[in-house]
Amino acid sequence: MKRNLLLNAKIFRTHLLIVAIVASVFHVTAQTAVQQGVYAPDGIMDLMETVNRNWMLNGKNEQIEGSPYLKEEFEPGEIQLKDNTTIPEVPMRYNIYNDQIEFQYKEKTYNIGNKNLVENIKIGTDVFIVEMYETINGERFGFFSLLADGETRVLAKYEMELTDKVPAKALRDPEPRKFVRENDVYYVKIGQQRIYAFGNVKKLIAYLGDHEEELEAFAKKEKISARNPDELAKLINYYNSL
Repeated sequence: MKRNLLLNAKIFRTHLLIVAIVASVFHVTAQTAVQQGVYAPDGIMDLMETVNRNWMLNGKNEQIEGSPYLKEEFEPGEIQLKDNTTIPEVPMRYNIYNDQIEFQYKEKTYNIGNKNLVENIKIGTDVFIVEMYETINGERFGFFSLLADGETRVLAKYEMELTDKVPAKALRDPEPRKFVRENDVYYVKIGQQRIYAFGNVKKLIAYLGDHEEELEAFAKKEKISARNPDELAKLINYYNSL
């Protein structure tokens, strides 16, 4: 009986030693992995979605002319998640045509796969937020450029068209498919209300619903254009100050 107890105690000590060694190795390995950047920053794994590059080709390795990006090069930026997690120093760029923000991680390119997790994204001097809006295919979440912040915001939705290929004609060479930048669409957002698209300053002021005389006078004095993002930002910043 005594011999069995000693044997069991020896086995138990051996198990403890093995557990301690494994734990130590795991801790060192994990620490080294973090130091070497093997683990992704908090929150970024939930955003990763492999970039779909099928749009680059026309089924026959035919290149498309032009660029779908707001800016072709990746710029350092910051991702702010709704749970207050901040992911700094992320190389990113905005794909207008796909309405996707692409980012690089470990020499690979990913999309922001889950827009609902995002509070805002800063890329260089540009700031993007996520809002629900109406499209020809129904409602969807999209990225909007934040032009003026505050209780009332003004936003821009960038638009890009992919044209069809033009076949060759007499005395005219064929034309490839092209990415063509279209006019931006501007929206206003009051508090937590849904965004509202406007086509001119008069509609914008009417939608705001108060301080109409002051806003009309300011818009006339400053010659505010509904197609100029800087001027729209100036108008909304003035409205927020009233």
